[in-house]
Amino acid sequence: MGKMKSFSKDILILGGGISGLSIGYHLKKKGISFSLIEKEKRLGGVIQSVHEKGFLLERGPNSLLNTHPHLEEMVKDLGLEKDICFAHKSAKNRFIVKQGRLIPMPLGPFSFLTTSLFSWKTKIGLCREPFVPRGPKGESLADFVKRRLGEEFLDYAINPFVAGVYAATPENLSLEYGFPKLFQLEQDYGSLIRGALLKRRKKDESIPKDRAKIFSFHSGLEQLPKRLEEYLKPDLFLNTEIFSMEKIKPHGFRIQGKSEGESFEWKCQVLILAIPAYQYKNLPWKWEAPSFMKEIPYAPMAMVFLGYKNKPKGHPLNGYGCLVPEKENRKILGILFNSSLFPNRAPKGGALLTVFLGGSRSPEIAGLSEDELVKIAEKEAEELLEFPTSPDVCSAWKVPYAIPQYDLHHGSRILAIQSYEAKHPGVFFTGNFRDGISLSDCLLKGREWAQKVEEEIKKRK
Repeated sequence: MGKMKSFSKDILILGGGISGLSIGYHLKKKGISFSLIEKEKRLGGVIQSVHEKGFLLERGPNSLLNTHPHLEEMVKDLGLEKDICFAHKSAKNRFIVKQGRLIPMPLGPFSFLTTSLFSWKTKIGLCREPFVPRGPKGESLADFVKRRLGEEFLDYAINPFVAGVYAATPENLSLEYGFPKLFQLEQDYGSLIRGALLKRRKKDESIPKDRAKIFSFHSGLEQLPKRLEEYLKPDLFLNTEIFSMEKIKPHGFRIQGKSEGESFEWKCQVLILAIPAYQYKNLPWKWEAPSFMKEIPYAPMAMVFLGYKNKPKGHPLNGYGCLVPEKENRKILGILFNSSLFPNRAPKGGALLTVFLGGSRSPEIAGLSEDELVKIAEKEAEELLEFPTSPDVCSAWKVPYAIPQYDLHHGSRILAIQSYEAKHPGVFFTGNFRDGISLSDCLLKGREWAQKVEEEIKKRK
């Protein structure tokens, strides 16, 4: 091994997923020196767009929500504006499985009154919602929904929705941390309905998620981290293993790593950890390790991609996809209609589906073999969508640590993170275990973190 190469930077980022890349992007815009270290040979974390026999398979997130003008500005600045593709207008249609049939989710008051998804008892019961008293602190999402909206609404609206977003069950999700806007509506107005009518919009530029446009890129979401990689060179170090982390006086850090036979050393004033919570235990801490990070649970997921060169007769796939309530006792969480959402996902005249399995609802299913997963997915697609033919392309992808769970202990873990950062100035933790699980959340938080660490650097100089 040759002489160790040494770098002196204001900031060092550990982790080349979308959170770390977003922070790096905003730091570079500010002219702040940094390096970013990633242990894998590629950037982007779980974002992977794979082309297979004319189909475009997304092994991670499938789309972005344009929830703030800053996202659009970032995409334009990276030169990706011409590559954007917005979801088809039919994406507003979402289906819920009930008694083996796909029922459209109501999109307004009239469709809510006429839907077969909920009984008249549940529909009329919503009239009592403004008079339900506030609940206790630390309540689960399930208890909140049963108390305010009723059990049927929990079973056929919230349960499948939570499976689609968190791959979780509402009984184990924290209302306050998993759905902070619902929590705040009750706290501020004492009612969801009253809050929706009276709530004043914050004076910011954010766009509500139910109105935000869904978009991706013509060659898949991985275009984004690839373009960020081009933008951030030469401040990136891939395929790099960290073997030493220590504090140095008067205030700062020394991080040592190696890659392909070369050794590197970075000295920095601020250390940003943008890695998944379960990876913290693998770092070579030479000061107090944040052992509480290993307590953050993750739901395992499996995805099965079913590609048809000729779209089968059956369901028209005229929507975003379908979600499966736990009450239906099926083996899948839902099906995404990829080829109905964006162009270039399947050959012309074909169809592409992504079937989701596992989650915290049934983690054992996510651990099945690829053949077993494909058989389940094919059977479910055949039954629910009435597809009579077998797919031309089928493959499975498993993610053991897919989505962090904002469970009933999440609040105490956030307090532990904040306490650790206060005790160890210059160390910051970020990622979807803390800042929101969506891709849009992680990208937008990158801007906030860059601002925060810029202020930290100014204090130290």
